[in-house]
Amino acid sequence: MPYFVNCPDEEIAIDVERGSNVAKVNLTLVAKDCQGQQLHVTLSEDRFQAGLGDENYHLLSASSAFDGRGNFAECLFRIRVRDTEPPKFITCPMDVVEAANMPASWPLPVARDNVGLKTAPTSVRHPGQMLPPGEYMIDYWAEDYEGNIASCSFVVTVMSSHHETHPGEHNHSHPHPHPHPHDNHHHQPHTSASRQPESPNNALKVGVGIAVVALVGLLIVFGYFFYRRFRRMSNAAQGGGLGASTVRMSSVVGGGGGGGLGGWGIGGGAGTMESLPPRYGMSPEEIMSPPGYDMMATGGGGGVPPEAGELPAKSPLPQ
Repeated sequence: MPYFVNCPDEEIAIDVERGSNVAKVNLTLVAKDCQGQQLHVTLSEDRFQAGLGDENYHLLSASSAFDGRGNFAECLFRIRVRDTEPPKFITCPMDVVEAANMPASWPLPVARDNVGLKTAPTSVRHPGQMLPPGEYMIDYWAEDYEGNIASCSFVVTVMSSHHETHPGEHNHSHPHPHPHPHDNHHHQPHTSASRQPESPNNALKVGVGIAVVALVGLLIVFGYFFYRRFRRMSNAAQGGGLGASTVRMSSVVGGGGGGGLGGWGIGGGAGTMESLPPRYGMSPEEIMSPPGYDMMATGGGGGVPPEAGELPAKSPLPQ
């Protein structure tokens, strides 16, 4: 009995030709008779048209020629026709500029597929919607039955009443965050408003501000140094006055003349005496009468110092 040497026991996948919905079978099958002689093989079909969805599966039959006894071999297997080409957008609108307080409008994009579209061009935004002033990225996408995706993008700018746009409102409307690997993205270049150069008045204001800040800083530094110098001069003046007062307090003051002895003096004239602070551990008697001297206060005569080598007698204190 004839038989097939390489009859497929699994599904065979073939791809459609580029730009077409037809796939061609490129498979060599070998059949032999019982004596090992190779027989001619005939396919029931060698070209298959891609269908929609589940229609892309086909059953292929291969038959061998008859042997000397009128017998033949047959091989049956399934063909899977694959569409690897994504849809294409025939038209995709250019960027659109619309006035404020008016429904935004733009022409609808058109897409085609070599086999067929499962999803026509779709977007989350539609012409006729009221859009606030700003820029909006409008995305359309289309999908075929194999899951291939194509997209089309353009910008709709809605002007405000003052002919200003809000750059922050740059919204994307693509509903598919994860496009298919075979995504055919039809993208138009986006226009953006050029940035206006800064006014010279602004630069002048900045320069004046910097100069004012520097001047104030210099005034603060000079004021601080002048204040330090004034403090030093003031402290020096107060120190000199305090020294003169100390000298006067430590001297013996006489009334009209005469000399003082050892910080204790007998003055003439008015007979006034200034006392120094008492020593520690002195009795009231010692405070009133220093040792070795008589306390005298006479008018006009002045003080009489003791002779050399003699100590004056102490006056008895009143009881």
